[in-house]
Formats: sequence, C-alpha cells, structure tokens
Amino acid sequence: MKKLIKTIAVIMAVSTLSFCISACNKDENSSDNNSSSIINQHYNSVEDYYNDINIQNLIETTAQSAPDTMFFLCYVIDNQFIYEYQYKTQISDADLDSVKVSFDEMLEVSLATDKVMMQELLNFTNEDNPQIVYKYLNADATIIAEEILDKEILN
Repeated sequence: MKKLIKTIAVIMAVSTLSFCISACNKDENSSDNNSSSIINQHYNSVEDYYNDINIQNLIETTAQSAPDTMFFLCYVIDNQFIYEYQYKTQISDADLDSVKVSFDEMLEVSLATDKVMMQELLNFTNEDNPQIVYKYLNADATIIAEEILDKEILN
C-alpha cells in the first residue's frame, strides 16, 4: 500500500508541475518580462484567470493524467485556486501517515512552480492575496491533508 501511495503522490506532483509549467511558461523570445506563452491579458479575479480557455485546457489535461485511483478537481473559491485530489477507495487509518508524508513530498516537489504560479496570479489578476490550495481527501470526503500557500512563498 505504501508503494501505491508513493506512486500516486509522484503522479500527482508531475500532473501539478505540468500544469504550473505550462501555465507559467515564459516566452523566451519576448522582451516583455510579464509576457507568457498562454497568459496574455489581465484578469479581474482569480476566478476570471481560472475561466480562461487556456487554463481550462490545462486543467482538463491534468485531470486526464490523474491516477485511476483518484478523482482530480480544480476550482476557485474567492481568492483560492484549489487542486483537490480524492481517493476513490477509502484509505485505512493505518495508511494515513504514509499519505500525509506523500502529500508533504508532493508539496516540496511543486514549490518552485507554485512560486511561479503565485507570481502569475499576482501579476495577471487584481487579487492582492491569491492562494494556491492543495487538498487530499479520503473517499468519504474527509480531509487527509491540506496546504494553503499564499504570496509569502515568494519570500
């Protein structure tokens, strides 16, 4: 079970990284430091950013690459850009610590791209304090682990 949990965490980290890298990839041929290969306008809110067709396409790609053992959702509530992963089958209490370790490892792997995405949210929305939220949920929807990242990650 621990090997499965670790494999799922790696797949989730890669999916999230792919999303962030694609969304935040700078156009190397541009002289404008705020230009991006897919983000080319300013949004009133995190929700408007989320609703951009390019971001929606990236979310769909990420959802398709999620492990078969989990559901993947990405959504916005107020200033929060939320990545939610929910197991399809209940994780036993005995395995919860392993899941939490995997969650922490995924956060470490994604921190560099989270910083880039946070900078994009600050640069391309009117939101002063956007947040990136990661949630791991058990099959019964109880929260196994959750992390809320704000602009302090840039320091």
